[in-house]
Amino acid sequence: DPFTAPAIRANYLSVGLDLDVQVASARLSRRILTSPPLKSAHPSITTPGSKVPDDAARGSDASGKTWIKNGFASVAHPIGTAAMMRRSLGGVVDAQLKVYNTANVRVVDANVVSLQLNAHLSSTQ
Repeated sequence: DPFTAPAIRANYLSVGLDLDVQVASARLSRRILTSPPLKSAHPSITTPGSKVPDDAARGSDASGKTWIKNGFASVAHPIGTAAMMRRSLGGVVDAQLKVYNTANVRVVDANVVSLQLNAHLSSTQ
């Protein structure tokens, strides 16, 4: 039925590495925010509190993963939604940018990048 809205499943965090990177990023962010000179700029961190792991003494990876899963949202800068990597790792396209199991469908934009860039996606155009 062409009038039925498509069912879209973004599959965020469906690859284990994605969640591990998010936990590591939260840990690093906490460390930066609680170190001089930023520490003096805020009285305390209230969200998400001690549930995000920042070292071996506070939080755990499991609690960090739960926090991320419960609060994760897209910021509308898609990248890696059709990652170029082996299909067994969750990849969507091969090294020739061809979508697996298709005859001639290719993805030729930033969606093939497997990991987030260290810059705003729009500033790289």
